[in-house]
Amino acid sequence: MLETFRKLLLYLGLSQKALNEPLSDQICEDPNSPEVQLILYLNSIEPSFYDDLNEASKNMDQAKVKTLGPFAMALYAVLQKGWKAEAKRDNALKRGDQLKGRDQLGCFSGSFLLFRGALMKKEWVEDWKK
Repeated sequence: MLETFRKLLLYLGLSQKALNEPLSDQICEDPNSPEVQLILYLNSIEPSFYDDLNEASKNMDQAKVKTLGPFAMALYAVLQKGWKAEAKRDNALKRGDQLKGRDQLGCFSGSFLLFRGALMKKEWVEDWKK
């Protein structure tokens, strides 16, 4: 598994030297760093790392610490610094407190909902319709 991740990072343009360095605040605060982009991508793809990580966390599954633990710590580091990374983006979304007073939604101005979906079998949908 480690070799697979090393190759992924090499393909993203990371140097051999950088592969052996820990995630620094500087890396986590850079929205364009290959490390941050890979961590966020892995958290959003199917099959889902996030689902396995949530399940292991809820159940305190010690058997998953060796494989999912490093990913969990990397994701935590990136999300913890997310507000700094967001400020550095050219296309950052405005927060509600920045739009406050522009319309009747107040701090909820500029909000949007995000839904995660999965493919369903046609018979599941038919059962639901009935």
